[in-house]
Amino acid sequence: MHRDLYLHALIMTICLIRVPVGICQEEEHIQETEPMSIFEYFADAQWTCDSQWSSGRPFRGRMVYEWGLGGKILRAFSYDTGSEGEYLRYESILTWHPLKEEFRAYGFGFDGSVSIATVEHPNEETFLITSIPDEDSTEPIFRQQIQIIDHDSFEWTVYMEIDDGWQELIQGTYHRQLKSE
Repeated sequence: MHRDLYLHALIMTICLIRVPVGICQEEEHIQETEPMSIFEYFADAQWTCDSQWSSGRPFRGRMVYEWGLGGKILRAFSYDTGSEGEYLRYESILTWHPLKEEFRAYGFGFDGSVSIATVEHPNEETFLITSIPDEDSTEPIFRQQIQIIDHDSFEWTVYMEIDDGWQELIQGTYHRQLKSE
């Protein structure tokens, strides 16, 4: 009986302590989401691109962006078209990282791969997404540059870091499509 009362009192104490902390965290979290407004251009839209890789291989891509967690994250779904049709290639989450004070993209590939990248926004029209390799990784660093052209299109370029700079892998223009298309 004493043990049950003690356990109940302990749980109530923990709850009383956590409730005010939770309220403070919620207020802080609201302030943390304000930086996410820079992604408004992409949100709740579908974008398509027809281009080709530097190797000459054709590329047909589709991106779908949507808000998640009440605007705290932006989800990005990246579709590619292969020999057997369109398939989901990557699913990513873009968010503000409050401890690192920077935007981060967390990507998950159809092949089980996981990637982390920083997202910079040096001016109103430009986004730079740069991969962060694991400490013991031999993978090259990749950078995507997004240059907003107008309300309905942006240029997308992917680079791979090489010894003396960046090698362009692909460049294409994405166009906004109506959700029903």
